[in-house]
Amino acid sequence: MTNLTLKDDDNRKPDAKGPLVRRGTISGHSVDITTMNRFREHLSANKKFTEVGKSLTMNDPGSKTGEKDFTMTFNFIAAE
Repeated sequence: MTNLTLKDDDNRKPDAKGPLVRRGTISGHSVDITTMNRFREHLSANKKFTEVGKSLTMNDPGSKTGEKDFTMTFNFIAAE
């Protein structure tokens, strides 16, 4: 993982009930799609993370190491 962004839900009303959901994006490098999928599955196993990888992009920047760049979104359910 190279970059992590976590934002509050801008549409939440101040008097809203229930847990606070934060929207996040993770970007970085992976040696292959299998490793990326294991990472996504690991996050998905944690109940605080939802919609992990709903938006997932991978591309090959043509690096000599064979690493792939990825960007993945998720929701994080924060404690009250």
